[in-house]
Amino acid sequence: MVATTDADNDLQLTDSNGMLFPQYTSFAAIFNQFSRAYSHRWDEAIRHSASNALAMRRDTFILSLLQERQLPVTAMNWSIIPEDENDANQVHICGTLTKIVERTPRWQSMLLNLQQALWYGRYGVQIVPKVCEVMGQRRWVVGEHSPVNGDKIQYQWDGTPLVFLNASELGSRFQSEDIVYTDRVPALRLHRDEWRSRFIIHKHLSDDADFFEGEMAGGVHGVGLRSQVYWTWWLRDEFLAWATDFMQKVGTLGLMVFYYEMGNPKSQEAAERAARDCSRRNAITMPRPSGSSKETASAELLQPTNTGIETLKGMIADYFESHIQRLIVGQSLSGNAGSTGLGSGVSDLHADTKYQLLKFDAGNLSGTLTTDLVGPLMRWNFPWAKFAARFQINVPDPNNKEQMEAVSKASSLGVTFRADDVRKLTGMAKPGPDDEVIGQQQQQSPGLGMADADPLAQLQRSVSMLYQLVAERIPWHYAEPPEDPEFERKHPRRSDGKFGKKGAPGDAGGSDPRPTETPAQRKRRLTRDSMEQRERRELRDHWNRIRAEGLGNVDDVPWALAYLGSRSVKTLEKLAKETMPEEVKSYVRQILDDKTKVVILDHAAAEKAFQDFFGHPVESSTIKALAWGRDGCDAELEVVSSGDTIKLALSSAVYRGKSAFGTSRTIRRDKDGKIVLENDYAKIGKKSRLRGLSAECLLAQAQAAEKLGISRIETYAAGLFSEISDYNGYYTWARCGYLGLMDASQFLSLPPEYQRLMGRSRSIQTLMALPGGRDVWKRHGSGWVGVFNPKTGSRSRQILEAYVEERRLERASGKPRKRKKPRSSRSAISRPDGANPPPIRPETPSS
Repeated sequence: MVATTDADNDLQLTDSNGMLFPQYTSFAAIFNQFSRAYSHRWDEAIRHSASNALAMRRDTFILSLLQERQLPVTAMNWSIIPEDENDANQVHICGTLTKIVERTPRWQSMLLNLQQALWYGRYGVQIVPKVCEVMGQRRWVVGEHSPVNGDKIQYQWDGTPLVFLNASELGSRFQSEDIVYTDRVPALRLHRDEWRSRFIIHKHLSDDADFFEGEMAGGVHGVGLRSQVYWTWWLRDEFLAWATDFMQKVGTLGLMVFYYEMGNPKSQEAAERAARDCSRRNAITMPRPSGSSKETASAELLQPTNTGIETLKGMIADYFESHIQRLIVGQSLSGNAGSTGLGSGVSDLHADTKYQLLKFDAGNLSGTLTTDLVGPLMRWNFPWAKFAARFQINVPDPNNKEQMEAVSKASSLGVTFRADDVRKLTGMAKPGPDDEVIGQQQQQSPGLGMADADPLAQLQRSVSMLYQLVAERIPWHYAEPPEDPEFERKHPRRSDGKFGKKGAPGDAGGSDPRPTETPAQRKRRLTRDSMEQRERRELRDHWNRIRAEGLGNVDDVPWALAYLGSRSVKTLEKLAKETMPEEVKSYVRQILDDKTKVVILDHAAAEKAFQDFFGHPVESSTIKALAWGRDGCDAELEVVSSGDTIKLALSSAVYRGKSAFGTSRTIRRDKDGKIVLENDYAKIGKKSRLRGLSAECLLAQAQAAEKLGISRIETYAAGLFSEISDYNGYYTWARCGYLGLMDASQFLSLPPEYQRLMGRSRSIQTLMALPGGRDVWKRHGSGWVGVFNPKTGSRSRQILEAYVEERRLERASGKPRKRKKPRSSRSAISRPDGANPPPIRPETPSS
């Protein structure tokens, strides 16, 4: 039989989680096939006796061992590690996340609650997020938390967590699809991301049950020490019962026996009365036959023997409790005072075993806090971040002292070590750029110290770094682009440098290489070719100058930056974030502005405004995209921060009448703490370079908004179908994906057949999707409030991206768009007072 590797067949063999077969199918019996949830009897204690499971948790011997293992982890140092520790932006975000986590109330108590998973196998904490000031910024933090018992947490076959609920909560708060009826009680499904992100669920061990124990299949989602230690604890409890029973019988100064004469009722009655009167002793009556060698009516005290009780005590302490202690804490010396012998190494072995257990617990808990705590906090506070931060609990190694001494001795002999490795031995985290540092700094050579003190030397080294970036990141053939003689040979030009048509005067035998090209396409191509040739010549001249003047020339910094900027704006933006003198950064900003032709009037104020509002640096290109600053458009951008809002005002650098344009935007937070972008105003002249590119500007704005975590874009789509109206936003923004509802008067102004087609819907996008609906809305529509969802895959983005692609195909075809017929004058729709809102945020003018 030949194995197949076909991808389609492989997809058919795997389940939704990518497994070759679901785990719940690998048992002789499958439980709860209706609810598709695991049985609640995944634990040995729960399966045998629920009352015993509760009694184990109240055993002080068990509690003392659990505390000995749980408490050290809660007191250890911790840190949040970025994916790239050399990235200053990631380090800054992780530093902010650290401050956010430190705001958690009763932090150690929450860690101790999560550590209860050691016993149950799983344990949870429900968190309540709230907005709080952290480092001068409004951030989402953990405002409150509450433990969730591990026996209340169950799982469905697909891995969805369930939390047991009282039946009275089912109909009042949750829908039917949110509830699952398990084999114990009803449970709430945490199948929504917003619900799951409010629970931290910690698991101890994932264990698969035996093929014939299908009811224990749920152990794959967490098995604790309770299940592992149960039967040993049960035997210990039986032995304790036997010892207690023995002590009750013989432990009160022995057993008193009262004899009476067999067959003599009076003697029996007297013996029983004497036994009842014997206080604080165990007493019995026993008959004796008359005529025996002993006295018939008498009393005798039987002294107890310690052999039996000592045997029980030894088995309980030396076997059962010793094994339980060794399993839970990994050693027994912390609870015993026995000698281990000189040089036996037993204490070192026990200490190492306990260290390994604590290290496993810390690593396991770190993984849970990474996914269930740091992950949601990252999404709530930094939704634009594209890296994964990691929570790490630092466990001190008991051998660190000896290792540090060895490092100290070796370093005195001239041996060098990595700073991160030595710092790891101390259990301390690496200091961030904003942290106060204590300790002796490394001494520098005199030459290096003098160079560092010289600003010119710092600039020299920065220039060398720029040259290295040029050499490493930019291919050489870009610097010296070859000519294209092959194309010139196949398509010779006329004496004036232009292509000539076949048979035209001055034709040198060449033919038009693109006979189907329209005049507009030819004009754009020739303009593009001339720009590319000019850019190539400039790049070649720049590079020759760099090589001619040598490395380290301060005057050559603008040339190196211009070279990098001509290839990639992103490269310049990355350089602007790196540590270098302010003179170099000013060159970077200048070239960025020259690249986009959009000048930010006050770079420092703009960067500070966005840094304070979003809590992280924002690239200049992103700021310009929010304001509709497009490459090639000469404009000035003013950024004004007032309180908790940011105002963006973009306008033409030089007013040129019909070619001028201007936009106004506002960034704020709503009452729920979500970031909102308001497109207050946009006026584009008829001959402006932005003319016809509003949709592409909106798409670039939506991409920038999604990157910054902005929840929605709002605007008032002003205008109506009339020659006296200066605005056409009511139609343009509906075409571009804004969502909104028409009021009653707008709906009644539509033709009756479209009113019937729309039914109960009042959505403007519903009308736009109907055949001929666009023209109907263009002629009968008016101003409305629109909301745009900038997230990728949203309905707004799908409509906008389809419209942008449609316009690009029209421009690529070279066919001019059909001229619009002159608008017929049409008076504004009469509405009841107050029904027609004023155009408080007008958008684009009529085309």
